[in-house]
Amino acid sequence: MTEVSATSTRAFRICVQFFSDGECFAVETFIIDLPEGHDPQAAAEGLADHSVYHDERVPDLSRTIEITSPDSDDPGPPPASGGGPTPV
Repeated sequence: MTEVSATSTRAFRICVQFFSDGECFAVETFIIDLPEGHDPQAAAEGLADHSVYHDERVPDLSRTIEITSPDSDDPGPPPASGGGPTPV
């Protein structure tokens, strides 16, 4: 019989807003499971970097990333916060 080790994971909701010249033009939301100890911010940035909306041709491209629990009561996209979008 083969033993299978159970790896503990944690779920995260990642909401990425993309901006052009300060105006939001797209929002993507992902639900991901990460093994304990993995960095959700790094995973979120990787998802944002590989998004179809991450296009260097977009003028003044920037984004915000919000990471929450998928059990959050707020199903809508978060408002832009944290001092504004981060340039890409």
